[in-house]
Amino acid sequence: MPAWSEEIAYQFVILASDDRQEVTQLQLQKLIYIAHGWRLFTSGQPLTGDRPEAAPFGPAYRRLSERLAICGLEPVQKDLLPKPDASALDAREMEMIAAVWNSHRGLTAEQLSGVTRSSCAPWSMIWAGGRGSGQEISHQLIRQQFAAIARLQDGDRLAEADRSHGKAKNDG
Repeated sequence: MPAWSEEIAYQFVILASDDRQEVTQLQLQKLIYIAHGWRLFTSGQPLTGDRPEAAPFGPAYRRLSERLAICGLEPVQKDLLPKPDASALDAREMEMIAAVWNSHRGLTAEQLSGVTRSSCAPWSMIWAGGRGSGQEISHQLIRQQFAAIARLQDGDRLAEADRSHGKAKNDG
């Protein structure tokens, strides 16, 4: 069974603390969504047992929102979150969480919104100006979003390699 969003949030808070950083509830919502999306894309399996819903500030996990409502926009302290049971997350899931943290640490909630609230993100389609408030965002739509992101990243890497190759050729 996948872990709950609160257990994944706990891991992100620990990683942030290890880097002497703090994270807000909004950042956690977005980081969990991103990790969940990459997990769906890479394995076809969800990272979390709860599904994100369309909320005003992007995809949100209701359980996590309710638990952290007391924080508002302030940094989240780990004692507000349940420590995951040792079997809640396997080694691959922990690696996914760490990889997402390593590639997104230091980004604000607004910067993370570039992934979670872009015009082609499932949230935008479901939110629909507020008409879809509270509706779940399906695993299928999230997986499609991250497949598209992966294709774009592959294209960017190929273009960079091509530019580097061309520069080396011209320098030689």
